[in-house]
Amino acid sequence: MLFDTTLYLSILICFAGLLWRLKQWFTIDIGPEAPGTAGQRTTAALRGSAAALFSRRLPMVFTALLRDVLLQVDLFKKHRLRWLMHMLIFWGFGLLLVFHALEDIVTQRLFSDYASTLNPFFFLRNLFGVIVLAGTSIALVRRLKIPAQKKITGRNDLLPLLLLMMIIISGFLLEGTQIVSQPIFDEMVDDYLYGDDPEEVESLRAVWALDYHVVFDPAPEITLELLEVGHELNEESCAVCHSRPTAAFASLPVAILIKPAAAALNRIRADELLRHLHYLVCFAALALLPFTKLKHMLTTPLTLALRAAGHAETSLPLNLKTRRALALDGCTHCGACSRVCSVAPSAQIIGNLDILPSEKLISLAQLSLNDLPAARMETFSEGSFICTECYRCTQICPSGLDLQDLWRASKASLADQGYPELHTRVVRTPVETLLPVMTAEGSSAAEEDTMDLCDDPSTFQACVQCAICTSVCPVVAAATEPDQDPEIGPHLVTNLLRMQQMELALASRMVWACVTCYQCQEHCPQHIRVADLLYELRNRGWSRMKGAPPSSVSTEEVQS
Repeated sequence: MLFDTTLYLSILICFAGLLWRLKQWFTIDIGPEAPGTAGQRTTAALRGSAAALFSRRLPMVFTALLRDVLLQVDLFKKHRLRWLMHMLIFWGFGLLLVFHALEDIVTQRLFSDYASTLNPFFFLRNLFGVIVLAGTSIALVRRLKIPAQKKITGRNDLLPLLLLMMIIISGFLLEGTQIVSQPIFDEMVDDYLYGDDPEEVESLRAVWALDYHVVFDPAPEITLELLEVGHELNEESCAVCHSRPTAAFASLPVAILIKPAAAALNRIRADELLRHLHYLVCFAALALLPFTKLKHMLTTPLTLALRAAGHAETSLPLNLKTRRALALDGCTHCGACSRVCSVAPSAQIIGNLDILPSEKLISLAQLSLNDLPAARMETFSEGSFICTECYRCTQICPSGLDLQDLWRASKASLADQGYPELHTRVVRTPVETLLPVMTAEGSSAAEEDTMDLCDDPSTFQACVQCAICTSVCPVVAAATEPDQDPEIGPHLVTNLLRMQQMELALASRMVWACVTCYQCQEHCPQHIRVADLLYELRNRGWSRMKGAPPSSVSTEEVQS
């Protein structure tokens, strides 16, 4: 009764949560376009879906689901360890769900002789569980040990991993206690053994104590005569549904480990307690699915299918609103976008995490629900307008989110609300302030260069000073009077290096104002590594400043 009530309650919560999510997709308003009513947006979504289904792009949608959801080919090309982690969790849990949790619906219909305590099902259940545990362990270690991941990891990232781990670990503990359980053996004898001859029961107890690791209190006397009778009786009454647990390579060691305490555990029916714990954790994960990152199991395939559908479903303006709202739920907060973000170094300098795409998306989701504190509006605005729209986050996103469209829409909304278009607020150091620090005699700081581009003339000798890099630079575009500022312009820094003026290049404001969007490097017709040069100069300057005497420069002088 308790089991059924808890199951139905978790299903009800999950269903209500999914309906609430669905409502949000058709009511959240992001962007300057006319919002439309929920009914109008629903109609537009249905029209767009129909256009996609009956278009020539339908095979591309199915290909995307196979390629990007089931196999995750793009992730395999970009990061093998993350691909392995996702595959272990996705396939391990998926197979465990289908062949174990849904055994009454799926497995029993596929295999007429199915029993959960028979091989190969014993082995497969343990295999799938270990696969999930390996995947979640990799994910947890990456989240807590890799600095870039640890910096953006929060409770919402850890909760789904911990839930999955608790499901698997409680399952292994449950199976281990069931293996050694005398009460389960007694129930099986009452239900399936024909007759109640004490000698037959004792012979069966001897076999199950020796071969199946059941712990009896008191322990049966094991003799050859008892084992001979017991094996024959076991083959007639038990073997058809029970294999020896030797194939349970994960839960059998648990059973062996708890054997010394098995008698006490059997008295308190630890198997029943763990069974309730295991089910409660499973039901909790089901109930929390719409409210945690677990929802991406549904939203990610949808966003990938929408991306593959292309123009057919985005041609209607109202669908842009819906797709942006869906993107807020499709993010898995994996941090891939933040690792390739062109302006990520600015986040480290300024200390505003909303510059990073993964964190900015969380704030945008809170803002769309009117849940973003007023005190954070300024930092969110700064993080939005500092974006150079280099398109890298969209290209790298494994969930197929059009993040570039989200940033443009949120910028337009912020501008409509009167927030200034703050393009950048990085450290800018005047030549006359920083140069003495750079050239101070007796500085103890050694240059900790990891690159030698600035010392290699072949790096920049092909520069023809065409100024294309400067024309595409967002820092130059944000400058109030770039023509009057001889220190702003990537080509000017390159020219200083050509003239072997390293100290002047180090002290140029361009080096410290650069947001590393790589537009200059990508557009250079001579294929000069302009952005890498600026990045190396910044590292050299920072290395020198760390070793400068404290009195050489004040905080107020360095941060302007």
